[in-house]
Amino acid sequence: MQYSAVLSSMLKSQMTLIHHFYVNIRVQQLKEMAITFAANEALLHSGTSQLGSAHACLSLETVVVLRNGAQRSQSHIAEVIRVYKRISRGAFRYHTPVTLEDWKTFAPAVVDNYMTRFLLGRHYMHCRDFGTLGEPELLAASLALSSIDHVMVLGQDDLNDVVMKAGMGWSSGLRSKRWRWASQGDLEKDYGFRNGSKALLEEWNHLDQKLLTWGSLILKLDALFHGGVAAVSGHLRRSAWQQASAGERLLEQSMNSDSPRGVLSLYLLKAVQ
Repeated sequence: MQYSAVLSSMLKSQMTLIHHFYVNIRVQQLKEMAITFAANEALLHSGTSQLGSAHACLSLETVVVLRNGAQRSQSHIAEVIRVYKRISRGAFRYHTPVTLEDWKTFAPAVVDNYMTRFLLGRHYMHCRDFGTLGEPELLAASLALSSIDHVMVLGQDDLNDVVMKAGMGWSSGLRSKRWRWASQGDLEKDYGFRNGSKALLEEWNHLDQKLLTWGSLILKLDALFHGGVAAVSGHLRRSAWQQASAGERLLEQSMNSDSPRGVLSLYLLKAVQ
């Protein structure tokens, strides 16, 4: 038992050294190529069966964009179907399921809380069956989300722009850009899934929806913080300040508003421009 524990410790140490080695190489390559922003659709680092083992890269400034869980699931299903059609040539015939029940075993991560799995790392993304995630996993994913430097939410453009301009230092935001939405088609009308499939995706991705709520709160708090910094540093535009008849009432209205384009977001967007 002692030998096994020592061997396990040595392997973990070696994997940690290898990880840091490749991270340093990646950071150096980005610097040499003068790249200041890189995007991918990967996972947090590591991620074993132990909750909390996945972590964000500490060598880079990290950002994540969350989206509605059911819309994300529908988008991924449509993308997988299109990819399979492209590679289905000649003797190679790939067929994707046409019922969501079959997708539970065909690609469980696609239909079962993908964002939560993303934040828990490799094991939970690839090695956990459908329906095996619950409250402990949601808590661990929420903590992991809190460790990411910048959290944005698809569709909340005003608040996203505050974070991008004031937090990330970008000269402009993405309000004028076209975000990627689940617009590849309707599962029931265009892909032959039975009626009620979209409602079922809402039910199955309930953890992602709760994670989205937490991410939206983080986004609001970040925007509020950056607006406060702008005010203290004297970068707050007087015209924007005058539009708020009372700061306390403005804050109260915005924090009680469910609209992503509420009073606070519009005010802060003007404040940090």
